[in-house]
Amino acid sequence: MLRALIALLALTGTGLLLAQEKDGRVMDYAYPREYEIGGIAVSGTEYMDANAVKLFSGLQVGDKITVPGDRISKAIRNLWDQKLFADVRIEAAEIRGKTIFLNIIVQERPRLSRFKFEG
Repeated sequence: MLRALIALLALTGTGLLLAQEKDGRVMDYAYPREYEIGGIAVSGTEYMDANAVKLFSGLQVGDKITVPGDRISKAIRNLWDQKLFADVRIEAAEIRGKTIFLNIIVQERPRLSRFKFEG
């Protein structure tokens, strides 16, 4: 009975170990690679047009970028310089071969909708 239980645990444990991913990272930041932008999605916008966010970033579909690299940093800086966002992130949503799909995630700053002078 004890041997059967040990064998069952050994087989189950081995199966669980084999089912785990070896590495959760998609890319190795120690070795930059060049990708072509296959698509850009924008999330987190409430009032701002997604196409305007793409335009402000300076990134376009078809551009060649190095990840990690200066183009992503510059795109984030361009968005921060607009002073419209409280938080800006750019993530790789998907990588297919040499094509990368980016997701620009922003959090808009509160907007002043109306004001009133009295006195």
